[in-house]
Amino acid sequence: MVGMRGISRSLVLVGLITTSCGETPTLDVRALATGNDRHAQYNIVLEQDLVNDAPLGPGEPQPSDHCPAAPGRWVAGSGRSTANSEPFGTLTETEVYCINAERSELSGGLATWIDVNGDSISMRFSAQLLIGSVYTPAPNAPMVGIAQFTGGTGTWEGITGVAFLTGRQNGDGSASIRYEGTVYVPR
Repeated sequence: MVGMRGISRSLVLVGLITTSCGETPTLDVRALATGNDRHAQYNIVLEQDLVNDAPLGPGEPQPSDHCPAAPGRWVAGSGRSTANSEPFGTLTETEVYCINAERSELSGGLATWIDVNGDSISMRFSAQLLIGSVYTPAPNAPMVGIAQFTGGTGTWEGITGVAFLTGRQNGDGSASIRYEGTVYVPR
């Protein structure tokens, strides 16, 4: 029997999945799941160390193409990071996102990862702090979320896939995040 704590975490993840990546996949998911010779499949584990560039601040216009229309006050933020993972190698990343401090939620995240060859990977993401509040001193506040790979350039053109993220946010907004999932790259 699953305890209430497990149910709550499951509900948070289901909520993140249904609200964060609101776009309909452009590929036939059944074909990817059963395998085909047109896409290479990679299981990924990506470790990210995120530096928060501070929220852009209240009063900044919220881009309607990625900030939620959910209740509450949303503030734009940005960050940058480095990561290393197979099959991507060494990556640098910049991201923008929207924060609702009252709900300890980050949503509407858009990230661009660049590999050593200058090829890019685009990703949408959202996350929820399980304890603490965004930008309140709460060292090692655990978070969960989801990321959807939505395309790229060069080697990564047409990449698609999903990864679950787990991590910890520090009171200064920096975070250590681990992505685990599967991506598909056209051959």
